[in-house]
Amino acid sequence: MIRTITTGPFGWFFTNINTEMAIPGHSHFAQVTFHWRTMGSVGFPSFESTYKILSDQLRGLGDKPFRNYTNEKVADFLFESFQNSGRDPAIALWNGNFCLWKVELAVRGVLDRIGHADGFTVYTVEREADFGQELRPV
Repeated sequence: MIRTITTGPFGWFFTNINTEMAIPGHSHFAQVTFHWRTMGSVGFPSFESTYKILSDQLRGLGDKPFRNYTNEKVADFLFESFQNSGRDPAIALWNGNFCLWKVELAVRGVLDRIGHADGFTVYTVEREADFGQELRPV
């Protein structure tokens, strides 16, 4: 049995310059959702203070444009950036035993000169399950 706790979605604004697809710099509104695998009897502690930590970290990551990043690479970057969020003392004090399992980056497209679709596209990065080795909690 796998148990998870989902936090979010968190509203996010970011800018990327997608040179791989020859798309100039442009900005997106997005929603980011985190899925945490519960490793014991207590998982991710969902409180105002712990949500604020995630929200503040996310906001900081959007302060500068992502250069040479596709949206897929932005989602990968978010997954890597939040791997150790549980080590923040304000989160760790709740004695949760969890690890980041999945990140969903839902990017809102609007009809524009670049040719974006009008709607959300969700980019998902999920931890690969290695059943031969127990996941280590944060």
